Amino acid sequence: MTTWPATPPPFDTPDLFARIVWAEARSQGQAGMEAVASVILNRAANPRWWGHDLRGVLVGPWQFSCLLPESAGGQLARIHAVTMADALFRQAVGITASALAGTLVDRTANSDHYANMHLCSPAWARGKTPATVIDAHSFYRIELRPPSGAKPLPPIQQQLHAGTGVVAPPESEADLLNKASLAAIRAGRT
Repeated sequence: MTTWPATPPPFDTPDLFARIVWAEARSQGQAGMEAVASVILNRAANPRWWGHDLRGVLVGPWQFSCLLPESAGGQLARIHAVTMADALFRQAVGITASALAGTLVDRTANSDHYANMHLCSPAWARGKTPATVIDAHSFYRIELRPPSGAKPLPPIQQQLHAGTGVVAPPESEADLLNKASLAAIRAGRT
């Protein structure tokens, strides 16, 4: 039976943010880790059932399978054990520092969900079209909409960004969609 950790992991918020990004997307390269960080920021900037601030999103029930004690490959134990000696963890730390500084570009088109559709088929994704696909993760905007005043995304005419492995809408559109979310995170860092 799946149980959620009774006690939140013993890390401060920025450290936990990096550990979750590392655990969820270290096999997806920099673009994949940046995209997962963007989804986390999008959720934190838009309070809902998933949490009302960054810490709430990070430790909220059913947010990130890597926090489950029985997660695939012992992810929870790895989250506790990883150190700066791990190059991918150092990369995740840099990505989340950029995210918290408000300089990370959201290439997920303001997505609030993601999944590796090769490993699972979550009910929330059935019948939905991903906003973008980055490496093995499909990113979805299930509950969030573009901020008011933002131009709607054009029909999905995904472009492969040369050499990055990123399939995304034009960068300027994604930037526009996430502007309000990044401003909220910068104003209320957790």
